[in-house]
Amino acid sequence: MKNNHLKNPITASQRKRLVRLILAAGCFVLLSWVGVNSSFQSHQLLYDSADSTAKSLTQFMALNVKTPLIEKNKPQLNAICNDISKDEFVLSATIYDQQGIVLASSDNWQSHHVFGQLPDSTPGISKLKTPFIEPVISDDDRPLGFVSVTYLTRAAISDSHNHFHDLGRQVLLMLVIACIFTWQLGRGLKRWQVNRYMQKTSEQEP
Repeated sequence: MKNNHLKNPITASQRKRLVRLILAAGCFVLLSWVGVNSSFQSHQLLYDSADSTAKSLTQFMALNVKTPLIEKNKPQLNAICNDISKDEFVLSATIYDQQGIVLASSDNWQSHHVFGQLPDSTPGISKLKTPFIEPVISDDDRPLGFVSVTYLTRAAISDSHNHFHDLGRQVLLMLVIACIFTWQLGRGLKRWQVNRYMQKTSEQEP
């Protein structure tokens, strides 16, 4: 007796192919949106982390210069500036009085080897170095002056930025491998359906 419920896989595959194309297009748009959005958010997180480090460094410097600033101890002020500038991402450290007159600054205010660490492009982040300023307040809330630290924010996030893109390339490679594996699996399944249909059809023929 002929099996009328056996569907032709070639005819059925046309509808399935259209559905798969629609699903693939939707997944591509969704993955593209997630990738772009995640990229900008990750870069912003890296920038915020470096920004927080620079602010903490500037606040630490403001607390340490309070006593020598009151005593007008210039050698100690210069020593503090030089200690802060030993950080590989600090371009310069300067101490000002309340009128904005420079009292002390770091000797080696420019470190040439740091510029080699600057990445070529980082989306959403300025290419300029970032100055951080913190007021110096005495214990009786009297303004004594302020300190300024010029921080190479982009150089500070360079290593994390490179690791982030390496991870992104690895994820993309895994997605490509998964797509190829799924495509080959689908072809094998379709071949099995066609062979099964042809076998069942030949068995039903008188």
